[in-house]
Amino acid sequence: MMAASLTDLDTPVLAQLLFACPAQPSDHLTPTEIRTALSVQFRRCGGNLTSGLAAVAQEAGDHPDSYVARMRWAIRSVDRAYAGRRGACAAIGRAA
Repeated sequence: MMAASLTDLDTPVLAQLLFACPAQPSDHLTPTEIRTALSVQFRRCGGNLTSGLAAVAQEAGDHPDSYVARMRWAIRSVDRAYAGRRGACAAIGRAA
């Protein structure tokens, strides 16, 4: 899966990108820091999201006990960082 920029991505994909980055819920990131973390992670993968999505799948298999909580954090963080972005609330409802 290739994307030219972060603006090409919807909330669920952005949440998976955030999930795969080194940021942690305990970091209590601001919306600006979340957008920065997403930008760094996006550049790290060069727009090829397949490796990031593979990391999410690997984490789910390795740590199923913490996967759900981390994904909820990622979705809520993306929603907060991109407040008003179309589709964000629907994604949070599905993850809750």
